[in-house]
Amino acid sequence: MILILSWLITFLSHRLTPVRYNRFGSFPASSFAWQDNREAQLKSVAKRIARLIAQLLVLPAACLAGFGRWHEPYLFFAHLFALLPGMPGSYLRVAYYG
Repeated sequence: MILILSWLITFLSHRLTPVRYNRFGSFPASSFAWQDNREAQLKSVAKRIARLIAQLLVLPAACLAGFGRWHEPYLFFAHLFALLPGMPGSYLRVAYYG
């Protein structure tokens, strides 16, 4: 699930090919204005969903660590989440520390 969300965010972050070219061989700035806004909105929604899922996945670990009040379990889960690579690991670490 996390891999699918990270792929979705990566896919949405790359700009698609230009819609059309004008007679000078370049695309007008107005042709991307609506497309960029829509992509930005989709990317924002995808990031919010990814953060929500990460917070739900981290909730049991945060409860076991007493939300940072118990030092040893907190450090254990901090090191555990530090082992997770890439964007999914980053989202889980942000959710755990936040």
